[in-house]
Amino acid sequence: MNIKKTPSTQHMHGVSTSADTVNINNGTYIRSNTSRTLAAGEKNLILEGDANIFGAGNNGDNILIGNSGRNRLNSGRGNDTVYGGGGDDTINGGEGFDLLFGEDGDDTLNGEAGDDILNGGAGNDTYIFNAAGGRDTIIDTEGNNRIRFTGGLHAEDLTITAVSNNDGGQDWKISIKNTDSVLTISNQYTAGSSVPSIHQFVFDSGVLNVAEFIRATKANIETAKPQNLTINGTDSDDVLNGSDGNDTIDGKAGADTMSGGWGDDTYYVDNVKDVIIERKGAGTDTVISSVSYTAATNVENVTLTGNANIFGAGNNSDNILTGNAGHNRLNSGRGNDTVYGMGGNDNLNGGDGDDYLDGGEGNDNINGDAGNDTLIGGKGKDTLKGGAGNDTYIFGDDDTIIDDQGNNTLRFSDDLRIKDLKISANDNAQGGKDWLITSANGSALIRDQVGSDGKVAIGRFELLGETYTHESLLKAVANSNKQGSTITGTARDDILTGTEQNDTIDSGIDGRDRLYGLGGDDILRDSGTSYFGNERDDELYGGDGNDKLYADVGDDYLDGGAGDDHLEGGQHRDTYIFGKGYGHDTIFDYNFNLDPEFNPDGMQNANTVKFTGGLTLDDLEISMTQGYDKFGIDHIPSDSEFIIIPRLNGDTWNISIKGTNDVLTIKNQSGIYGAISEFQFDSKTYTVGEVIEHFGLNVPHFDKAGNLVHDLTDKVDWYGVDQRGYNRVVYGSADNDTADFSDVIGKVTFYGGKGEDIITLGRYNVIDGGTGNDAIFDSGHSVKNTIMLGKESGHDTLHNIRTEADTTVLFSGNLTIKDVELTTGKDWVVKLKGSNNALTIKDMVNSPSGHDTIDTFKFEGGESYTTTQFLKALGMDSTVNYGLI
Repeated sequence: MNIKKTPSTQHMHGVSTSADTVNINNGTYIRSNTSRTLAAGEKNLILEGDANIFGAGNNGDNILIGNSGRNRLNSGRGNDTVYGGGGDDTINGGEGFDLLFGEDGDDTLNGEAGDDILNGGAGNDTYIFNAAGGRDTIIDTEGNNRIRFTGGLHAEDLTITAVSNNDGGQDWKISIKNTDSVLTISNQYTAGSSVPSIHQFVFDSGVLNVAEFIRATKANIETAKPQNLTINGTDSDDVLNGSDGNDTIDGKAGADTMSGGWGDDTYYVDNVKDVIIERKGAGTDTVISSVSYTAATNVENVTLTGNANIFGAGNNSDNILTGNAGHNRLNSGRGNDTVYGMGGNDNLNGGDGDDYLDGGEGNDNINGDAGNDTLIGGKGKDTLKGGAGNDTYIFGDDDTIIDDQGNNTLRFSDDLRIKDLKISANDNAQGGKDWLITSANGSALIRDQVGSDGKVAIGRFELLGETYTHESLLKAVANSNKQGSTITGTARDDILTGTEQNDTIDSGIDGRDRLYGLGGDDILRDSGTSYFGNERDDELYGGDGNDKLYADVGDDYLDGGAGDDHLEGGQHRDTYIFGKGYGHDTIFDYNFNLDPEFNPDGMQNANTVKFTGGLTLDDLEISMTQGYDKFGIDHIPSDSEFIIIPRLNGDTWNISIKGTNDVLTIKNQSGIYGAISEFQFDSKTYTVGEVIEHFGLNVPHFDKAGNLVHDLTDKVDWYGVDQRGYNRVVYGSADNDTADFSDVIGKVTFYGGKGEDIITLGRYNVIDGGTGNDAIFDSGHSVKNTIMLGKESGHDTLHNIRTEADTTVLFSGNLTIKDVELTTGKDWVVKLKGSNNALTIKDMVNSPSGHDTIDTFKFEGGESYTTTQFLKALGMDSTVNYGLI
């Protein structure tokens, strides 16, 4: 396309234009240094001077030329040519075929009605387009340009196609659906370039970059991957611009202005007058600075280099600030920030947000300020002040903790044990007590741990997966030095009783034993010959203290008593006791998949929790998390120890007794082959499935009818249940689900819910896809499946259904043959009259002999038809409609 520009400046005095020429046979120009609208009969207008003035055309074919100021230029109803000149101009095309040239400056061009050509020229230009825009073309490969779609348009209203042009570049054609309006971007990508002409696409709902725009419109367009540029400046004051890639820009000496554009960019700053310009959402950007630096807007990370004592600060984003080897002051901003002091004696300040502050080496001062912060002193003598919020301190080298606000936590490293700690409590001048916690690895002085008002500074202590209060930590540390007895049983039936100290009681290699821990933190172990050894039924009673009870082979009885106890049942059917006053107990157990000894009554496991003291199911609350922490579990069996592999991929259940602090944690729990299968109360016993349904937990389980119930939003172990051949009920989510039943043994009933689901059939499936438009596929060995069609089914499609698959379509509800209409041919469309609910059967006729893919059409009211009968009942000729003639 050859577009000529304005007459040269020698013919138009005072107008800043290009030196290119255009053939114009239209007579005289009106010159004006004030706002002017051409009167009827006047042709052309030149605005002079540098004032920000207005110019407008009339109903003829006009030429409008702006001055060096910021002009608004409106063409009229003719085929007009408009030049913005200098300044940031706004140019509107009006009706007709218009040529709009923005020239210098950041211009806004709107072709409006008609088929227009728009060229913004130098600068970062904005183009306006909407459903009434006609067929416009943008020609602009300079600057960072954008298109603003108005009139309430959304990305999904648009269709994009990419076309190679004669210059080897890529043109884009953006069509507005259900209109004739098309916007062409000439050379959106020039030959060999990864930099687009239009960088942003603006809607009322937000701004999209090129990649986001392509995804939002679901366009099938491949663009060149942006280049990752390395740009070095000079010793002067440079202006450096990157590409859409992950650029590295170093301005060198001088007060430089650097802009990386899109991508994850890295900037090197060595002058406090350097300026970084970044767009919101344009990537994760890092500044590496050898001078004091505060993160510019939309810059995420700041790293200080060298060993100078300099300053670093964040902004309102979530920042990562990293100090250098010197003494730094690092201030995070309002986001949830991560700050590393590294070397030197640093001052770290968290600001607002939930911050992570790590002093590193040196004697650091760390202030969390507002938010729930995590403070780590690192090496050296550090002072940690959490400030407002619920803060977490990591036990370090030689720390002093000062905090009188919030509910705070001190967390110890995993290489420490209770026995490694010593606590001394000393009176302070404020009438409270300071705590000094020491170990071989470090120490923490907690100022005013117990205030004069009784309030504690640190109320929660975490060690090796266990949680302690202020009082329980004191007790645990005190008890850790109370060495009790070591008692070992015989091969007979023993009764072994400990002391009030920390005892270790071992039942011996055989016998039906009773073990009593009494007081102290005891270890009770039922030691059979192996975890697959002789069966003996033992009773273990922990008593007071934080005990560990380990049963072995046999139907064992484990009662932790008061304190926070750990209970492991081992093989066979174990019973765990829990009730009010029991503290926080933890159960770990496992079982064998498909082992008959666990299923005499059709139950998937037989371990039981027995609740005492008249508790009922309604006295409990349950929360659940996926997976479980294996720390502290004494023996997790390996596959080699069993003929059949144990299930060890359950979840964690926390069962709380309302109105108390008593909690029972069950690790390796599941609704199918989990640690516990029965929950026994004085008045009633519940299966795990009944408990799940009572509390509305979304986990796989057996219902009262014996069906295995799944939910596609949850973790489902298909392999673990397939071998059983249970009937299953599977519920889809509100999203687009993918459900593959091809390898599932047993009947599956699937309810798809909302969303457009993809379903692969197995054997004896009943498929109700739900309200979305679902796709249903034959797995290649599908057989005897039923597809539901009802009043809220959406428009589903059957693919690749084999003639031998014996597939049935079932009309749900009170539908009859009178509610159905049919479109036939190679594909059939079975539709419910007066609605959009339908079922498309692809390749219904699979062979010249007329074999069909659907064998039966049934109604829940009792009507049933073969394919031929179904056609005749609808008044259709079966021969014709089978597609044979």
